Amino acid sequence: MQTVVDADGNKREDTLFRTIPPFKLIDQDGKPATEALAKNKIHIADFFFTRCGTICPKIQSNLTRVQELFKDNPDIVFLSYSVDPVNDQPTELKAYAKRYGAIPGKWYFLTGDKGVIYNLAQRGYFLPVVDHGVTYGKPDETFIHSEKLVLVDKQGVIRGFYDGTNKEDIERLIAEIRVLLDIYKKEA
Repeated sequence: MQTVVDADGNKREDTLFRTIPPFKLIDQDGKPATEALAKNKIHIADFFFTRCGTICPKIQSNLTRVQELFKDNPDIVFLSYSVDPVNDQPTELKAYAKRYGAIPGKWYFLTGDKGVIYNLAQRGYFLPVVDHGVTYGKPDETFIHSEKLVLVDKQGVIRGFYDGTNKEDIERLIAEIRVLLDIYKKEA
């Protein structure tokens, strides 16, 4: 995190250099998962839940396409965080991962402590997430979560936000992943 001085002489944190904080969760195989999954890797993050019938299927389908384009590049991983950890246990996540063709070791579906996940969404990735606690009606009415995908570089710095349901934004995400890869290639 970098501290800057604004026009009024006040010190504040520069959001341009926000990094993803540490976390301890569980993946779709029931194994411990931490920020080390993305250490020295470009990662694309999203927040979803398996019972979502609105935006999540489209987002996951688009991520499947992005994964396919970069499947042979070990420097890119995908982290999908469940906003419904009570219902999204490893068994459900594994079936969900299979439905979308997630490549083991490439695309991780994560669950765990709800407070950790919500804090990570809001303070790490700067995305809205709310559990209304509604136990009746449709699951889509219970959770508010973002359609945004987040591109994070190898240093853990957020590089961009993309609408995971929008074809043009997915193309922009793909292009910007390629730009990052090119930058890293030139630095090597």
